[in-house]
Amino acid sequence: MSPWQVLVLPGDGIGQEVIPAAVEILQKLVPQVEVHWGEAGFAVFEKRWALLGNLSDFTPPQTL
Repeated sequence: MSPWQVLVLPGDGIGQEVIPAAVEILQKLVPQVEVHWGEAGFAVFEKRWALLGNLSDFTPPQTL
């Protein structure tokens, strides 16, 4: 296990373009860094939402 661990969440928009380049620079500056990639942003919400189905299946009618 590396003493340096970083969680990377590119998110939406420009993050998809700039974060990989930033991680590459970070790895050159700190070779022992351990990078963990995660998902974040509206695209992930949409993808997960499709798996859940209809919101009314999970919430009381008075909250809709």
